[in-house]
Amino acid sequence: MSNENQENSRKTLILGSSGFLGSYFTRYPNTLGLPRSNWSGIPVSELSSSTSFEMLENLVVKAKPEVIINCIALTSINQCEREPVLANFVNSDLPSFVAKITASMKISFVHFSTDAVFDGQKSPYGEMDSPSPISHYGKTKLQGENNVIRNNPEALVLRTNFFGFSFRRPSLFNFFHQNLKLSRNCDGYSDVIFSPLYVKDVCNATFTLLEKSQNGLFHVVGSESLTKFEFVRRIASSMKISEKMVTEAKRPSNGDNNVRSYDLRLDNTKMKMIFQPKYSLTDGIIDSLYEASEE
Repeated sequence: MSNENQENSRKTLILGSSGFLGSYFTRYPNTLGLPRSNWSGIPVSELSSSTSFEMLENLVVKAKPEVIINCIALTSINQCEREPVLANFVNSDLPSFVAKITASMKISFVHFSTDAVFDGQKSPYGEMDSPSPISHYGKTKLQGENNVIRNNPEALVLRTNFFGFSFRRPSLFNFFHQNLKLSRNCDGYSDVIFSPLYVKDVCNATFTLLEKSQNGLFHVVGSESLTKFEFVRRIASSMKISEKMVTEAKRPSNGDNNVRSYDLRLDNTKMKMIFQPKYSLTDGIIDSLYEASEE
């Protein structure tokens, strides 16, 4: 499959390069991957600002990047509810610190946020709509956004929801692909709506926005919105598997589902004025299947 990558001419440090999104960024030229374990030496559950911030700043000084892209996040809604202090540190305090050092060192900074900063009551959401998160995950990501913009007004903050095959950690696509491959029925929620963008286009959009010297808030999402049920059916169809293997379901109203937003369609008009995705939703799924076959 095509691997159409936007060119990247500046030395770029990827924070969280061992994760799903970060590992795709490291495929681009002039990128330096910095897994969290390389600068802290300890798991995320044991991170503390007094040790990790100093280590990180020293590594940034040594690496001398022109751009830093922060892909580090605690994305599990369950874990964020169970460990709010850790979620605050990873999703809010850490990007706040990186924003400060990038501003002081004149380094371009990109920080990723999420569609979960909205409550799902008035979609599609544009960049000017007021956030109203209902989960602790969404609240910490919103605080991270605000901290980044306050500490580095020239930073790029990209709200996204992406998909693709992950070589490092399980993704939603990996889960459905593996189960369909093993001829297992899959439940797809018909009451959860999102605007997924293929992970390679998230990277392409990021480098295009940097090249165009953009800053501020952008919704980096797909133009096609659909339910999780429709998304899984699209994967099955691309795999030449009967869509009957996908069962329509409703998300249970218990546990962490009570703090999940259901309709998180985002408006990407602002992004498309500068960047046009290279992959349609179907093309992204097909390319994800190719990536999975190469594992």
